[in-house]
Amino acid sequence: MEIQHETFLEEARNSVSRIEHGFRDWSVLSLKSRIKMVKRLRKAVSKNACKIAEAISEETGRPFIESLSQEVLAVLEMAKYCEKQYPKWLAQRKLPYRRPGFLRKKSCLYFEPIGPVAVFSPQNFPFSLGMMTLIYAILPGNSVVLKPSEKSTLVPAVIEEVLKESRLLEAGAVSILVGGPSTGEWLIEHPSIKKVFFFGHRESGESVARKCVQHMKPFVLEM
Repeated sequence: MEIQHETFLEEARNSVSRIEHGFRDWSVLSLKSRIKMVKRLRKAVSKNACKIAEAISEETGRPFIESLSQEVLAVLEMAKYCEKQYPKWLAQRKLPYRRPGFLRKKSCLYFEPIGPVAVFSPQNFPFSLGMMTLIYAILPGNSVVLKPSEKSTLVPAVIEEVLKESRLLEAGAVSILVGGPSTGEWLIEHPSIKKVFFFGHRESGESVARKCVQHMKPFVLEM
């Protein structure tokens, strides 16, 4: 048991370390360069669409056509939409002052990445929810640790394939950490993780929320 625990800790540390170091390079890339990488990811998903859908169907028991349309094609459409919209969403904006005495002041709103984030994907939609959130996060310059459900084994493997093919793993923008509840707790508590996205059961989500509040981390839940 001690050997297994040490192995887990080593894998977990390596996973977070990769996106810690990757964030430094990924966050300073231009938005145009990050969009190119997401386009590469979209092409890898499209190329492996049937293989991904088969893995989803085998794991969830859903019909192949449903897995293809509701998960794989959904990710492709969402990625394409974000590639087009993010330059507008992240553009610097001027903020007018309306208060008397401040009318001659100038201010603006601009966006910066917050750092490495954790994405917990669920068993029932093992591909789409994790991949969509991953894309949302990396386009503004964040790096991501993707933590699949411990009940999902086939889909994380094909996700790793498309991430390798798109070179996002190589770039340090993303890493995958496989494990159970203790893995999730360790990840939430890690000081380098700046935000948490969780998809899953209510009981687990409540536990995630308590952990995040305890460590003063912003979080998004879908339960």
